[in-house]
Amino acid sequence: MTSTFRVEELATATGLAVDTIRYYQTKGLLEPPGRVGRVAVYNEAHKTRVETIRQLAAAGFTLSQIKQLVEGAQDEILGALAGSDQTLSLSELAVAAGVDPQVVTLAVQADLLIPARSTATGTAGDGEVRFARDAVRLVRTARDLIESGIPLTDLVHLATQHASNVEAVADQAINLFSRHIGSGDGDDLVATYRRLMAQTTKLVAQHFHNTLVERGRQHIDADVDPELAAALLDANTRLVVTCEWTT
Repeated sequence: MTSTFRVEELATATGLAVDTIRYYQTKGLLEPPGRVGRVAVYNEAHKTRVETIRQLAAAGFTLSQIKQLVEGAQDEILGALAGSDQTLSLSELAVAAGVDPQVVTLAVQADLLIPARSTATGTAGDGEVRFARDAVRLVRTARDLIESGIPLTDLVHLATQHASNVEAVADQAINLFSRHIGSGDGDDLVATYRRLMAQTTKLVAQHFHNTLVERGRQHIDADVDPELAAALLDANTRLVVTCEWTT
């Protein structure tokens, strides 16, 4: 029997916002749902398509490119891009993440988003600022926060505060690695540094999460939002931070 989903269930299953799924529909990337009475119902094919779109967007493809890929109309260039180190212009990044270009510009100004290095696959020879494909995920996160009701100006202010402190912490971590790891064979040293960077990222992210939840508990008024209070005070649930290198 084929599984079916309401739009909220499909969003949960794929890790996307409901508005994002509906946005994909307006762009012709996702077929309209079926109907059971007055309820819109999605199926496994919709779920598979949404997951495919998400993977391609995270890889840096624009929505127009994704539309060609999922419709089976990709040409040789699009096919080659799947395994390339393709970078994105500011406007391409904005489209792939589903945001106004101003969001990307402000993220750069706040030092939350760093352009790609100037290489053959980085900054264009004409000086155009370009971004690595993984920037799509970061901008999407900012978009989700904005869609949740957080004003863009407040988000930029928070990002600026974060950026003003995180570089110093990162420098201290690198200096710590250098003092205690030293030098060694190339491949072994790279593997060691990668492992340490991943573990340190998990440590810092988990510590921030724990602090954020604890501070949130202290500020919640259970009388105003009892469901939120119950969720945060539930000792049986926790967020697990993972970090790994990918190619």
